[in-house]
Amino acid sequence: MDQGAQLRLHSLTKRQFLLVFLGFFVAFTITAIIGAAGPKVLSSYEQHLGVDWAEVPSNKTDTIVFSGTSLPGFSSFSQEIWLRCIIHSQEDASPANLPRQQQLIKFLLRVVSIRGLTGEGTWTDLYPGLERFGHSRNLKCHETCPSFVVLHLGNIAHSQYDVTFLLSGLQNQDAIENITIQWDYFSPEFTQMQIWFQFIFIVLTFITTFQFMRNLNKFCVKEWCLEQKWLSLLLLLLVLYNNPLFPLHFLTKQAWGERFFEALFKSTFVCSLLLFWLCTMHAINVCPRKLASFYLPKVLVVGLVWLSALTLLSWEEYNTLSDPGYQLHLDTSSFEAWKVVFYVSIGIYLFYLVYATIRAFGTQSPIDLRLKFFSTLLIVVVVVSCTVLVITFGKQSLEPSFVSASLPRYQNSAEFLTLIGVLNYYVYTMAYVYAPAPSAIKDSEMQSNSSFARLHAVETEEDITYSDPAVDDDDEFSLWSRSGK
Repeated sequence: MDQGAQLRLHSLTKRQFLLVFLGFFVAFTITAIIGAAGPKVLSSYEQHLGVDWAEVPSNKTDTIVFSGTSLPGFSSFSQEIWLRCIIHSQEDASPANLPRQQQLIKFLLRVVSIRGLTGEGTWTDLYPGLERFGHSRNLKCHETCPSFVVLHLGNIAHSQYDVTFLLSGLQNQDAIENITIQWDYFSPEFTQMQIWFQFIFIVLTFITTFQFMRNLNKFCVKEWCLEQKWLSLLLLLLVLYNNPLFPLHFLTKQAWGERFFEALFKSTFVCSLLLFWLCTMHAINVCPRKLASFYLPKVLVVGLVWLSALTLLSWEEYNTLSDPGYQLHLDTSSFEAWKVVFYVSIGIYLFYLVYATIRAFGTQSPIDLRLKFFSTLLIVVVVVSCTVLVITFGKQSLEPSFVSASLPRYQNSAEFLTLIGVLNYYVYTMAYVYAPAPSAIKDSEMQSNSSFARLHAVETEEDITYSDPAVDDDDEFSLWSRSGK
């Protein structure tokens, strides 16, 4: 591995190493506890809509039109709105001792209009021409029917909304008893907590970046080791990962741009972290590291992960600009190829990383301290991140809807804080351990001071040797004048 300035890693004792890991876990645990005690992510309320088949015209018995008006009180701190629909079948009211058979209810969902209440007290049509969009649904109802999302609004510009939608092509209409619509939105308390903690992490990242770069600037770039070069980049990307553009969501009427940049920042940082792990593991026994043979294959693999992840994260947000009822898992033909690319590239990356790790440990008889620390902290971060992701998404991570914006990103405040905190604390810990050792900084300062002293001495000697001739002549003239007197 690179041999540059002495790292703080090599000057730490076993007790100090234990304190470093203890500090990481304590910070992560405190963050998780704050999240567990934090406010709930979503606020919601229901409206029950009955079905009166007697009022449905005989020539349109397969179509039902519903209209629901939300309660007033939405604001920009609500962030997003999900309108869900729950169909209650006749089987729900049957006695418990009778067997319930699974029923398949098929229909075409079509959002007719979405209106918002203006400040003048008038309703305005937000999405003209929604009738041309239709989405087929198949519900398997047993004891209850699963809820489905009617529409998703990614930006809140009005305090109250009125939505009209219809279900056409209904089969097994007799099985439908009534329908419940549910308004889900982010609670203002969670939004305030989200703003504050993102601001705190941005400030901590700025402080860590300033201190880390301040120490590195005392050395020539050629003396930086591979981890130090990567951390100088990761710290800058970590600022973007904490989404400094998040307040724009509350200042602009169209939040799709902010959502796109959020997806861009997060996918760029995570993929840069993946590339950092792979390059560091493979670089242990590879020197020199050429661009074509060392970096290019890794960039291609991680680049495919980045491109597919960014496409999947932003595709639905883009389509909901014109059709709020659009959902990614209902349009599998448009993104199935990107999903295959994502999983294949992730598989290739994991194989490459495992191969590089086994080779790194197999070629070193006394395992280097840098490799021990890097791999240990890597395992800890991967295990914690995967655990949080499994708890957050569960089986949805294997389904098409795992990147869908029609589902809330977090189920509780603890998931939000642990996901954002674990990567921040990881980079902070790496920046502390891989910073130059205090003794190396002092040696660099002493060398700089000695070099400056030598330069100053040379300049003084030159002033003495090469003095001004005019001054010498004047002194000599004054001397002769005094002797003549």
